[in-house]
Amino acid sequence: DRRIKVIRLGIVHDTKNEAGETLLALDILKKIIRRYNVSCCVIDGRPFIDDARKLAREMPGKAYLYFNSESQRGVAMWRDQDWTVNINDCEAMDNSHTVLKEQRVELPRRSSLVETFAKHCHNVGRKLEEDEDTGDKRYYWRKLGEDHFRRAFNLMVLAMERTGVVRKNITKQSPRFATATMEGYGG
Repeated sequence: DRRIKVIRLGIVHDTKNEAGETLLALDILKKIIRRYNVSCCVIDGRPFIDDARKLAREMPGKAYLYFNSESQRGVAMWRDQDWTVNINDCEAMDNSHTVLKEQRVELPRRSSLVETFAKHCHNVGRKLEEDEDTGDKRYYWRKLGEDHFRRAFNLMVLAMERTGVVRKNITKQSPRFATATMEGYGG
């Protein structure tokens, strides 16, 4: 199986440099993408849609906006004309949950951020919901507490599926390692 080596965990937000100038989170993300030579980045299209669109426009083919599509089934729909990706949130969370469950993730050494990542991963739960009128049943992922890093991990796995590093159905192959950077975006 293919293992994922997360090389950086962090929280990106607007900050000031040594000269007192404001550095926008969006510009910091662009620097990270360039520094680590990221081939595919997926950023949540909501709630900061203007920032997300700006990133996608400035990094075409590298940055995609994620949007949940309740009605979609199966593989993610990648659109290069507007740099978006649509997938059913439950299916995307199921895919990334499998990666976690199969212990195919190597995290940086233990730190407060790694501890926070672990807590965020435990702050979601899969629940079966039944429509009282129709009797239709469906699963959805429920937020049980702060889950920012868990959601960021979900988007990272989606990006890695796009690049072929992570596959849903893994066949026996020679071991390969993937590296990834995962940043929580503070807007």
